[in-house]
Amino acid sequence: MIKKVLFFFLCFSGLLSGQDLSKIKDTKSGIYISGRVGISTIFYNVKGIDPRKPKFSYVLSGAPVAHLYGFDLPFSFLLSNYQRDFRQPFNQFGISPYYKSIKLHLGYRNLNFSPYTLAGHRILGGGFEFTPGKFRLAFMYGRFNKAVPRDTTFNPQNNLSRTVRPNFSRKGFAAKIGFGTARNHFDLIVLKAEDDPFS
Repeated sequence: MIKKVLFFFLCFSGLLSGQDLSKIKDTKSGIYISGRVGISTIFYNVKGIDPRKPKFSYVLSGAPVAHLYGFDLPFSFLLSNYQRDFRQPFNQFGISPYYKSIKLHLGYRNLNFSPYTLAGHRILGGGFEFTPGKFRLAFMYGRFNKAVPRDTTFNPQNNLSRTVRPNFSRKGFAAKIGFGTARNHFDLIVLKAEDDPFS
């Protein structure tokens, strides 16, 4: 794992100067990387009860943005050794490349069609936003919740903190069409999500 982390830092630590795609003929390099990366570690020790989490854990998170001749490719990731120990997935990766008025969403993304629709809900899936001028069009499809089965071996008298709330897999889509600016606009939004009772 340490080799992978070192490889990542070596690959994403450089910064090159670049130009706008309209000036591609005038530039020597239209590629550069910006963004943020963070790492945290947690040491945990307890006596007299069963440990509730690993003795050592780490979280590596970041949001690098690759700029390629006018195309912006923002990535996000969250890596941890929790993936091996918890039932809900902790490692996540997503990308939202965009160019001028079109943006694609792939992987784990937080989308926001309105304060009442999606509202930053994390989704595993894909979608797009198309905003030429004052026209606004967006669509997404994906998984809203991962299925988590009920733990039949759990005894609440022994350890309440280990409760994992079961839930069904939930998939759905959202679509938006509208007109206006970010400040003043009129949008029609449709959201449909459905639980899979057999998950």
